[in-house]
Amino acid sequence: MMTLLHARAHVWTMVATMMLSLATGFTATTPFNVLSRNDASDSATAPRLRAAADYYIEESATKQSALDVQVFRGLSSSAGEHRSEQRQLGNDISEQEAVDLLMEKYDESGRYVAYRVPGHEPQTYFVALYNYNTEISREDAFFRQNGIVGVVSAQLRRRLPLIVGTEPAPTAMWDSVMLPSPHVYVANMSVDTIMRRNGVASELLDAIGKYATDWSDHIGEKVPLVLTVDNDNGGAIRLYEKVGFQYMGKNDDSGTMILWP
Repeated sequence: MMTLLHARAHVWTMVATMMLSLATGFTATTPFNVLSRNDASDSATAPRLRAAADYYIEESATKQSALDVQVFRGLSSSAGEHRSEQRQLGNDISEQEAVDLLMEKYDESGRYVAYRVPGHEPQTYFVALYNYNTEISREDAFFRQNGIVGVVSAQLRRRLPLIVGTEPAPTAMWDSVMLPSPHVYVANMSVDTIMRRNGVASELLDAIGKYATDWSDHIGEKVPLVLTVDNDNGGAIRLYEKVGFQYMGKNDDSGTMILWP
């Protein structure tokens, strides 16, 4: 059975996750990282960070790219699908108008601007994009999301006391999982089934590491990575431990892990 401390922590995490979903429009799960348990748009102008044979990693930096992330995560229809829906209603809209309608709460750089938690930077997504030059037969599989085959989000959080997925609460409840401030919270890790076991998740984590390093240089102090993972998600745990994450706390359902630069 859960200890009283862990039971309270789990309840607060679930409550805060629902609050975050309502505030941001995201449907999040607890914990956020959803690597498979079977696993150990204007892309031309977006900054290219890493490259591999079948894919490359970019920061999502446009409204179109942010929509592609939502489509990949199953949280939105695509611009083309929305146009078709509008035509059936007698509205003839352009592709860009469809993007703007679907992403009305996002700015042109793809950041959610309708609500912001004090002390938190806007959530940033990094995406793995399929390199269509390598195997044309796979194109159709990734067409809806404009080539996205993997995503992960990062968010700089400065506020204390910070517990994974929660707002500040009485510190006595959280002694075993107190998080450093600032830190980068890593969430929403997901890789398309077709592209698993190709190093996509590792490359996405590498991009997040560079993001945290940039923040460290900017604010003049070390910024660690923090994430939450289900205890039964062995593949994800092995990956995180392989790159250097260590447990900060653990309950019957999930664990909190940290990686210092």
